[in-house]
Amino acid sequence: MLEVFERLKKIYSGADLSLTTKAYEYAKNAHKGQKRASGEDYFTHPCAVVKILMDLGLDAATIAAAFLHDVIEDTHVSEGDIKKEFGDEVLLLVKGVTK
Repeated sequence: MLEVFERLKKIYSGADLSLTTKAYEYAKNAHKGQKRASGEDYFTHPCAVVKILMDLGLDAATIAAAFLHDVIEDTHVSEGDIKKEFGDEVLLLVKGVTK
């Protein structure tokens, strides 16, 4: 998970780095204590998705949404919370990929 965070700092800067870092921390905290069926921390899944999307060169809003993509469905966080913290574009992306 720290590997992803370190890659963010190499790829993004300025407002893009702020957005992606904020999403990383927000999702990490929202999923705190959650485990996958394998027993590993749940947050490894969003990080794996982000790695793929960074390899594809996608923008900061998409990376933020990747970190947050299961937060509405699997935590106490609401759509309103995401909109307040990250804006309409990120919320739209998160809603678009939530099951």
